[in-house]
Formats: sequence, C-alpha cells, structure tokens
Amino acid sequence: MESAEDEYALPELYLEEAAGEPCASVDLERKTFEIGKGELCKILYEDGWERAISPEGKALKSFLVVRNKEGVFVKGGSALRLFEVKGSAMRLIAREGERVERGETIAQLVSRKGELRSVKSDTEGVVVYIAWLPGKPEKYVYVISETAHLLTRVG
Repeated sequence: MESAEDEYALPELYLEEAAGEPCASVDLERKTFEIGKGELCKILYEDGWERAISPEGKALKSFLVVRNKEGVFVKGGSALRLFEVKGSAMRLIAREGERVERGETIAQLVSRKGELRSVKSDTEGVVVYIAWLPGKPEKYVYVISETAHLLTRVG
C-alpha cells in the first residue's frame, strides 16, 4: 500500500450481496482478487460504515477494500475492533490494508488545547476500513481485523 506521506484517496469498496457493477471475485488460496464479475459488487466507500460494519464490531457481510493493486478481504461475521480518533487537524498515518501493532501511532491530531498528540492503537491487526463521522470535533473510526486477508489484484 502507499506510504502514509502520500495524499489520502478513498479506496474502492466491494460488498457481498450488493447490486451493481463492477464486481469482484476473491481467491483466498492464491491470495488474489479480480475486478470484473464476482460475488462482491462496488458500493460507495462512505456507505460501508452502515452496510458492512455493525456498531458492535462485526462484519455484517463479506467485503473487499481496494487501494491501487492491493486489497483487504473480510469475511462476513468476522469480529472487528473499532478504534475512535477525534480532534482537530487530523492526520491519518495508518491506512487501509496496513498492519498495525498495539502501541503503534496510527494518527496525529491537535487537541482542544492546541497540542499535537499522537494516537496509538490499542490493538493489533490489519486496518480494513476508516470511517469519517462529520461533526465537531472531527472524528474517525479505525476498523481493525485480526483475521483479514491481504490480497493482490490480478487481471
């Protein structure tokens, strides 16, 4: 995946039982995915927060998040960790598809007192989704999975 210093761009999100095109297929044995036809179809990334992830930390359906030629696949029913980050002037460091360790800095923010703070992960796993929740202060929710599959695009 691209480095944290690169400008952030929303990934593509493919969801099980979604209608539309394009769709994607996943081959877990080969650790690959292909865009074209398949069981996971593209939806707006922003809709994933409501359609793919429960507030209790569970994947409602299987989904694939794609950034460039790499993807991260989560099976429906998988346990997910939700990690909230809020403040102003946010800088996301960990991105979708990146492995994070407990205690690793995943974001930086400016506190209400104007101090620069590093936000450290309280869990380990792969970042599978980052939700932005509008409001003041700015809020993001990192979704982290210990069982996600890292995949490479073919075709």
